[in-house]
Amino acid sequence: MGLGKTLQTISLIVSDTNGGEFITTPSPTSSDYSKTTLIVSPLSILGNWVDQINAHVKPGALSYYVFHGPNRISDPSFLLNHDVVITTYQVLASSNIKDKRRGLFAIKWRRVVLDEGHIIRTNKTKQSQAACALEAERRWILSGTPIMNQLNDMYSLVRFLRITPFQDYDLWTRVFSRPVSKGDFEGIDRLASLIRTTCLRRTKDMKFNGRSILDLPPINSYLHKVKFSPEEKKKYNLLDKTAKDCFRKLENAGGRGSAATLLEILMRMRQVCDHWKLAEDRLKIASEASSLDLTPENAQLLAKCLKEAIEDNEDCCICLDPLSSPVITLCRHVFDRECIEQVIEKQKHACPMCRNPINKEQLIEQPLDSVEGDEGSSENSDKGYVSSSKIDALLEFLKVSNERDPTSKSVVFSQWTSFLNLVEPALHHANIKFVRLDGKMPRPKREDAMRMFQNDPEIKVFLISLKCGSLGLNLTAADQCFIMDPWWNPSIEDQAVDRIYRLGQTRPVSIFRFVIENTIEDRVIELQEKKRSMVSQAFGERIRKDASKRLEARLEDLRALLATK
Repeated sequence: MGLGKTLQTISLIVSDTNGGEFITTPSPTSSDYSKTTLIVSPLSILGNWVDQINAHVKPGALSYYVFHGPNRISDPSFLLNHDVVITTYQVLASSNIKDKRRGLFAIKWRRVVLDEGHIIRTNKTKQSQAACALEAERRWILSGTPIMNQLNDMYSLVRFLRITPFQDYDLWTRVFSRPVSKGDFEGIDRLASLIRTTCLRRTKDMKFNGRSILDLPPINSYLHKVKFSPEEKKKYNLLDKTAKDCFRKLENAGGRGSAATLLEILMRMRQVCDHWKLAEDRLKIASEASSLDLTPENAQLLAKCLKEAIEDNEDCCICLDPLSSPVITLCRHVFDRECIEQVIEKQKHACPMCRNPINKEQLIEQPLDSVEGDEGSSENSDKGYVSSSKIDALLEFLKVSNERDPTSKSVVFSQWTSFLNLVEPALHHANIKFVRLDGKMPRPKREDAMRMFQNDPEIKVFLISLKCGSLGLNLTAADQCFIMDPWWNPSIEDQAVDRIYRLGQTRPVSIFRFVIENTIEDRVIELQEKKRSMVSQAFGERIRKDASKRLEARLEDLRALLATK
């Protein structure tokens, strides 16, 4: 991360039609394919590709077209007149795979490049299926985290790359997934061979001819413990007691029941650590057992709730993965469509959260264009504003750093955009100028925010949702980073930090992780270290050998989060 994947890919494209001068022994190109390269990226970094091409390629040497927005041109002859077409995963997923007359699937691309390609790791999502359906002679994936949570994350990447014969899922399972899950060393060796054969890997500590490949200034990371106020502690303890009662029921059942309700409460506990208002409305909704009637008005209300869950990067309470095809039920619970449809079939149309009746026809999904293209105001107001212990701690740090060095700039990450909404009025009150980037903002506003932060010395703070900020941004104008809430998946945090500590950074960097002491956040930090170890050793560690042991591990993790004996 931050070591030049974008620039390296542009170098490959401009070298010549088949990668000569860049690849030692390139394969010859086929006349069956066009000259054009398709680049698919998250919306938040689409502009970075344009900036990098303009900055590093001689004018006129590489023509490009940004295939995005309501007025995008889908005529294949127009697209083929460019060397590069740049689009987003959302546009790709919303395209008609079967349309061979216009758009992305009407072209046989010279190469397709998936930037932050781990986005397609769930192989049944529209994004993954659409990416794999593209016709291309050459295929590349750029990613700092090819494995996010589990080994099967990599299967979708192998499938896209069409690495025969392992794109067959049954064969992948027999050769890799099942043996590695059982700790079979032969399976682990096979996986290591596949990785060596297909991956080009670069890390900051690598050396070339005895010298470090990257000379960066020092970086220091700090874990800052924050104390609750008495009122905040009272609210947290209420949720903590509810969660422990729920866990005892699950444990008494041998872990065989649904953990969905417990996981919902755990998330609310984490939100209360940021600000109790984050859990206020959602806890009220969770406590209501009744379902809504599917009227147009209620459908809009449910769509709004779903949109909030998507923006706050909630996980599916069934599979525990980030939402990929999110839907909401009439009883106001959010799941991945595939997960909840399986539950509906197996549990006789009952919601696993509240046992209310549900059916497939009444599941409501968020339109792709509304997720990607919303104007996205922060919807906060200074009127009646109440701070929190974490926000107070952040303001104190920002005040001290500005007194010490008036040129210092900071990036503030949170996984919940609703928390950023509450940080904004606090910065207003403190007369700290800031900009913001989150998943609701359209592309022009994102790019304006980036430019203002980089170039305006008056802008001291950049508020960024962790999911957006962990993808491909260049934030080297900052020398401080504040991680306001620990994420289940530490690789997302590491990626966010590397937006600042990367090629082009000239100042020492300080990373501050804020944690409310003696809460679930302490235990999330501990579990992060376990997951970091799992990812770093994914191709060689010995995993628990049978289902009962894996079940114990699941209960152990929940017990650790709740600090129960």
